[in-house]
Amino acid sequence: MKQVLLTILLVAFTFGVTACEFNEEKAEDAIAVASGIIEQAQDDYEEKCVAGPTRSDCQAINRAVTLHKAAIESLNLYCAGPAWQEEDGPCDPPTDEEKRKHLESRVKEALSNLNSIIDVVKELIQ
Repeated sequence: MKQVLLTILLVAFTFGVTACEFNEEKAEDAIAVASGIIEQAQDDYEEKCVAGPTRSDCQAINRAVTLHKAAIESLNLYCAGPAWQEEDGPCDPPTDEEKRKHLESRVKEALSNLNSIIDVVKELIQ
């Protein structure tokens, strides 16, 4: 049941993020859902991956971790205005429209890449 809920949430958040209108809160939520899936896979595969880190399932989990970090970094760049630097500060995207659109596209691309590998990782934990 937990896996079904995570899948539904990830699909909903990813669709919302990659739709026409960008929403940084949905991006944060999608990253958080992906984090839960990755953590579950790491817990489930810890012994197997310690013994055989080159296994394809372990490589998929490691790739997910890398793409998860990239998604976080891209969102941090997008939100990196002064307000974002404060503790619990809101996302503060650039006011320059060209720069904002560029960084927004980077977040969308990072989330799309993350979503692709999360689909693989979800299969491992079902």
